Parts: sequence; C-alpha cells; structure tokens
Amino acid sequence: MFVLDQNRSLYEERSVVSEYAQKTWLHTPEIVLFLRYHDAIAHSRLLDIGVGGGRTTLYLRELTRQYVGLDYAGQMVELCQKRFPELPFFHCDVRDLRQFGAHSFDFVLFSWNGLDYIGHDDRKMALKEINHVLAPGGLFMFSSHNRNYRQAITRPTLEWSLNPARQYRHLLTFVAELGNRRKRRYEQVFTDDYALINDEAHAYALLTYYIGKNRQVVQLADAGFKTLDMVDVNGELIEPDSNDSHSSAIHYMAQKNA
Repeated sequence: MFVLDQNRSLYEERSVVSEYAQKTWLHTPEIVLFLRYHDAIAHSRLLDIGVGGGRTTLYLRELTRQYVGLDYAGQMVELCQKRFPELPFFHCDVRDLRQFGAHSFDFVLFSWNGLDYIGHDDRKMALKEINHVLAPGGLFMFSSHNRNYRQAITRPTLEWSLNPARQYRHLLTFVAELGNRRKRRYEQVFTDDYALINDEAHAYALLTYYIGKNRQVVQLADAGFKTLDMVDVNGELIEPDSNDSHSSAIHYMAQKNA
C-alpha cells in the first residue's frame, strides 16, 4: 500500500498528466503482440488498465467491440474523458475490479509497465482481480521491468552541454534527482523473487518493481494464467532460457486458464 500511495501522488501532478497527454505512439513489442494476436483482440470486450493520457485508446477503440479504460490517477481519467467523450473511463484501483463483475472482458491490457508501480502483495492481488474479470481463455497483455537488465541499477549523473541555458536545466534536473534519490534509496527492496528499485523514472521519484521473466511466469501461474509469449524491447520473441540482459522490460501475453 505504501508504494501505491507514494507513486500515485506523482501521477496526479499536472506536469506529469501533461507529459502523458503527449504520448501517442505504440512501442515495438506492443505492435508485435497486437499483430500476433489481432484476431483474438478484434471485436473483443477490452479493459485498458492504467490508460494514462489515452495513448493506447487511439489504436484500440476502433478495433474492439467494447472498450473500457481505467486509471488510478483521477487527473488521467479526466483527461481521457475530455479526449474521448464517447468512451467510458473509470477512476479505479486495479486491486478491486468488482464493479465489472466476473468474466466481463475477453482481453485485458496493462501497458507501459503500469503494474510495476504498486508493491509486491498489491501486485499479486491485482493479478487475481484481472483474472476474475477475464472470461475463461481470455488474454492478458502487460509489460514489466526486467530484473536481469544489466543497467537496472543507476544513479543520478550530471549531463553536460556547451549551451549555457541547457546546462542550467541539466543542473536543475541533477539537483532534483539527487534529492529524490536521497529520500527513496533506503526504501528499496531486494529479494530472490523481485526488487523494488529507485530507478531513473521521473527523476528518481518512484520505487519501481523489477522481476525476472522466469519468476514472472511463476507469479502468473499462481494467479491462474498460462504464459503464451514473452517479447523483449526490440520486439523479438524470447524463451525462458534466453539471455535478456539487454532488455529493460519484457512484454508478456498470458491466457487465463480455462
């Protein structure tokens, strides 16, 4: 709960909402999986969790039979309602999806590592809630930070520029990163199963969940899912024994057990 509350406040900030409103592109692994499972997604009842500024809404609203978006940041929901007034968006916590009922959706998407900004116990609760709202055999697609990534552990560094104005901005960013890092580094958690790392996201203001792909497969199985595909940041399919140290995140396609 601590991680969820701490991270939520940042996503309510006006500057962050504005930043997410500018994001309109799909990532390469998302394109790969959307094409690979196009027939299953087309005309499905789709739940888009962590919708942010509506980045994926742009592409999925015409493809699906029923599109529903939700986010735990109220400002993000308001933004999406203004951008897409014809679609339903909910201010909702992924740990409690009871308002939708069992088997309400055929496809659930939780994109851009959104699942990584809640704690470990909350994550397991969220996976069970997602399983509950999916129809038997339904698909769940998400991405997660890779514990095996060789650059997962970083520290603030000062960028240099010959342009005085740009150098001043770099200095301000560096000072902010140092301050955030000082506050959050002692909250980090490292276990055999996962890690909560204070990485460079949002100037080191967050704790981010990292997990290796094999541990993620087990976590999914415990929540009632079978892992169908794993894709690295380059859009390449990877296997459980693949070397994935080059990939900062991994995209997963899972299926609810029938």
